[in-house]
Amino acid sequence: MRVFAVHDARGDISQLVTCPEHQSQPFLSIAPGFSITEVRLPEGLAITDDDGTGDGLTELMRNYRIELAPQKVALVRVES
Repeated sequence: MRVFAVHDARGDISQLVTCPEHQSQPFLSIAPGFSITEVRLPEGLAITDDDGTGDGLTELMRNYRIELAPQKVALVRVES
């Protein structure tokens, strides 16, 4: 599964979108000042729970942000 994050310049995630591995990036209309970045999930992080809900996506948005560096994108845990 591919995961795309809509985020601001600070890396704060406002929306997550998933699509099957074989599909192209979904078309999303975003507000000015936001970007879309495909992210690779950390090992062991599930985006769906056992009951099939997307609660894992909510947890991902709460606990991670996008870190952009030249030629590299990383999903980093938010410090509480």
